[in-house]
Formats: sequence, C-alpha cells, structure tokens
Amino acid sequence: MDASSWESPPSAHVRCGAAELPRADVSRVVCAFLVSFVLFVVFVVFVFFVFRVSFGAGGA
Repeated sequence: MDASSWESPPSAHVRCGAAELPRADVSRVVCAFLVSFVLFVVFVVFVFFVFRVSFGAGGA
C-alpha cells in the first residue's frame, strides 16, 4: 500500500524536483506547503468521514 501511495503522485515529485530555480529555498517551501496542505485536507476529510460514520452507526 505504501509503495502505491508513494508512486501515485509522480507529477508532484517531478515538478518539485525539476523546479531548478535560482532560489531553491522558495521551491522547497512551496513544495512543503503543498504537501502539508494536502495532508491536512486528507486528515480533515478522514476525521469528518469517521465522525459521520460513527454518528450514523451510533444512532439518530
């Protein structure tokens, strides 16, 4: 599972790695921000889904 998840977004890795700008720090920060944002969104969606399932199965 881990291998597939790591291989699923090759475009993001290519863009981050191939972005050979004179300011590598900027691209690095941008990539880190994008990764953090994606992980945050996935976490929020996962928590929302878990809460929705738990409340739906719990009753009401």
